[in-house]
Amino acid sequence: MTKINRRQVLAAAAASGVGLVGFRASASGQLLDQARFVTGFAAGGTTDAIARRIGEAVTGSYAKVIIIENKTGAATRIGIEYVKHAAPDGATALVTPAGMMFMYPHIYEKLSYDPFKDFVPVSAIATTGFGLAVGPAVPPSVTNLAQFVEWCKANPKQANFGSPASGSMPHLMIEAWKRRINLDLVHTGYRGAGPAVLDLVGGQISAVTSGLGDFLPYLPSGRIRVLATGGTRRTKYTPNVATFIEQGVKDFVFQEDYAVFMPARTPAEHVNRLAADIKTALQKPAVLDMLDKFGLEPHATTPAELGQIVKTEYDRFGPIVKTIGFKAD
Repeated sequence: MTKINRRQVLAAAAASGVGLVGFRASASGQLLDQARFVTGFAAGGTTDAIARRIGEAVTGSYAKVIIIENKTGAATRIGIEYVKHAAPDGATALVTPAGMMFMYPHIYEKLSYDPFKDFVPVSAIATTGFGLAVGPAVPPSVTNLAQFVEWCKANPKQANFGSPASGSMPHLMIEAWKRRINLDLVHTGYRGAGPAVLDLVGGQISAVTSGLGDFLPYLPSGRIRVLATGGTRRTKYTPNVATFIEQGVKDFVFQEDYAVFMPARTPAEHVNRLAADIKTALQKPAVLDMLDKFGLEPHATTPAELGQIVKTEYDRFGPIVKTIGFKAD
């Protein structure tokens, strides 16, 4: 994967006659001198990879130079708040899983941003499906949800699962499911999907719920098995794995878009132009190859369509979080 490194940034900045401070927009409708894509995740993860590849793809069309900034901490809220306070001039964008906009308001009682007042939606980039996978701690005969439930009840001391983080959408997916079927399943929240999957492969934990892309490297060898996926349909990455709905869990949908937002009051000309550039980027082989590597399906939207997704999911997750009773504060 090609990275936008500091040397490239300095060279491009020098060529354009601007510095690294003061990300200002050019005249209306023209290429920006510089822009920055901010993510609340560390370098090397899925969100960072998306920000970098999309940034590369829209360099030269949206801005002469695009810098990726990783503002980590507080479960990505530091990065989100950073963009909230950025100048609304089209030169700063947030790249994030959309759940931070529609789910966080329900799980954090003291959230320092309002997703509807402090940001303007730009475009979705890709959809990620979530799955529940088991590893060597669970017998190979367990290949679906019903068999896993039966095994958990017969082995209560081993009935556990991990997720990338407490309060993440994969975590809440399994919390919602286990309450529907009255299953005692103990949760462990990890600091990211990587450590959780490593423990799954090593047999230290029985099951893990995460984005499908986190499981893909281990599926060909059979070291882990995905029992169910949370989308409305089967994914192209796990075509033989039935969804929760197919396995009898009615109206059970847990999937998420990675998306782009800008500070409130950003002029529509910048919002619409970046949305159009993202749509074009999602037709480029390098971008599609990156998404495929992470088990993501491209999903471009208009700003209005992304706004409706956030509103719909916000309304849907309120009752879900209330039922689960989870609070992150």
